[in-house]
Amino acid sequence: MAFMDQTMEAYFRDLIQVLARQELLRLYTMKVSGQDAAAVLCFDYQGVRYLYNSGYDERYKALSVGVLCKIFSIREGIEMGCRHYDFLKGAEIYKRRIGGKEVGLFSCLLEF
Repeated sequence: MAFMDQTMEAYFRDLIQVLARQELLRLYTMKVSGQDAAAVLCFDYQGVRYLYNSGYDERYKALSVGVLCKIFSIREGIEMGCRHYDFLKGAEIYKRRIGGKEVGLFSCLLEF
């Protein structure tokens, strides 16, 4: 179980504020019996919904709340007219299980 330190928490607070000001933020939460169970942080840009980060409460793992919250964000993206859903980097198995395809990433270093 991973927890955020103060630096990471400040980063996410700043990120959320910037995305919200630019009207790009898509933040989803899921509750089970009134308790927070999962959250998904996405942003939309030029017809693409990007999954930036997500998490879930381990107590609700058997209910697949993490995956369900992501699926609901995909559905809502479709309803809003997004043409593509990008899971961004990482080869987590859930991405393939819900239809994601791995895309190669490249980096380039230019020295002047």
